[in-house]
Amino acid sequence: MAQAQTNVTEQVVEYLKKNIGEGSWGVGEKIPSENQLTQMLGVSRSSIRTAIQQLVGIGALESVHGKGTFVTTNDLSALLNRSNSLTEADCRDIKKVLEFRCVLEPETCYLATKHITPEALAALTYHLGMMKQSVGNKKLRLISV
Repeated sequence: MAQAQTNVTEQVVEYLKKNIGEGSWGVGEKIPSENQLTQMLGVSRSSIRTAIQQLVGIGALESVHGKGTFVTTNDLSALLNRSNSLTEADCRDIKKVLEFRCVLEPETCYLATKHITPEALAALTYHLGMMKQSVGNKKLRLISV
């Protein structure tokens, strides 16, 4: 099932790249909203959001809270030919780390909730309770479970 989600997301990424590259959405222009793209492409909002986040992560798009998502460049070749590996310097750059997390974490959470077992959910619930209890208490935080 995860493969199907990934393929849909990749298809949305390709759709976005095509429209940016062909100039359907110019630099500085707002792209259609997540809801509009969901209706246009007939895919889940999660797939749309993840695809947009991937292009935000490589610098092709910029999301502005409450305003929309805007094209920052139409030259995708330079962005897409960059090395996909993270360097030690990248890990020290908090902005890059946060951008990477914005791309990775929503899809990871989506897949985790889709495939969670009752046992794993119980364990997570237990650990969340322990974390809440440990706030401000150094002794509880040191207890290994």
